[in-house]
Order: sequence, then C-alpha cells, then structure tokens
Amino acid sequence: SIADPATFISQASIAVGNRGMFWLNGTIFSVLGDTIYWAKTASQTSGSLGPIANDNQPVTFAASRTQLVICSAKIPYLIVLATPTLSGAITWPGVDIAAVAYCNTYFLFLADAGNGFYYSEPGDANSGTAINLAVEETHASKFRMILVVNNQPWLFGDLVIQPFYQTQDTANPFLPNLSGAIPIGI
Repeated sequence: SIADPATFISQASIAVGNRGMFWLNGTIFSVLGDTIYWAKTASQTSGSLGPIANDNQPVTFAASRTQLVICSAKIPYLIVLATPTLSGAITWPGVDIAAVAYCNTYFLFLADAGNGFYYSEPGDANSGTAINLAVEETHASKFRMILVVNNQPWLFGDLVIQPFYQTQDTANPFLPNLSGAIPIGI
C-alpha cells in the first residue's frame, strides 16, 4: 500500500512499465507491469488489486458507475468499484479481446481477430453470450481500436473507420452506420 496518493500518481505516471492510468470518481487506477494499483484521493488510501496478464503493451479501460473493465494481454478483467476488488477475468466472449469501451449501459469488447465487437448484457460486464456480437460485414478490415463518441461506438480498422449506432432492439442493440463509414484506415 502506498500511503500518499499524490506520491502514487507522480511515481506511477513516470514509472517504467506503466501500461495505463484511469481516473474515476476520486479513485486512480494504474497498471504497472502485471499489477493493478488504486489510490483514493479523498481518504488518502491505496493498494494493489492483484496480478493480471502482462504483454508489455498499453491496457484499455472502460467504466460504468459500478464496474471497471481493464483489458490486458487480450484478456478483459472486471473490477467491482464499491470495494474496489478484482473479480477476475471476463470469459463469456470466448475470444481474445483487443480493447474495451462503454456505451450507455453496455460494455463493449473489440474482438482481436474479427470485424466487430461483443456487447455485455445491460449494466453487467460479466454477463453476456457469444451471440452478443455487432459486426460490420461490408468492408474486409481488421479493427484495431474502439472508441465511443457521442454515445456511438466507432471502430478503427486497417481499411475503414466504421461508426455504429444504438437501436431500441435489445436483441440487436448496435448496428453499423454504413453511410458514416470513412474509407481510410489507421
């Protein structure tokens, strides 16, 4: 445990092996090497949440009001924010995950080898099935990044940048906005 969160922030931000930091409601989460750390600024408390897989690459974060998901080494991990505790790896997509994002009540999991993303059941990152998949089949592009802008998921691929929109259909909540595709990749 690190006694002073300000020291934690300054040390973590320049530390060798820092793979990402995320600020949420007064708590800072940092991944250094294979360990997730946290620090609460108001209570001046901090600690370690335990080890995760380490591929020496940057991690991605996605958060709701109650859960935080960190994707490291193609594995998403769930953190329960109230305590905070590392609940473990999220396994329901059943595939390698390249990145994570959050849109309204859904956690989004970008498939590492594919043309789309998996989405959780509303409000729970640890709940979903392999058929919870939103795909873009028009372009043969491998998507490498997912971002949510104005409540719309955007997939960034080798050949195209593809926005999705959210529908009112809970069985199929995301569809590609084909007229919004940008035929330039990253």
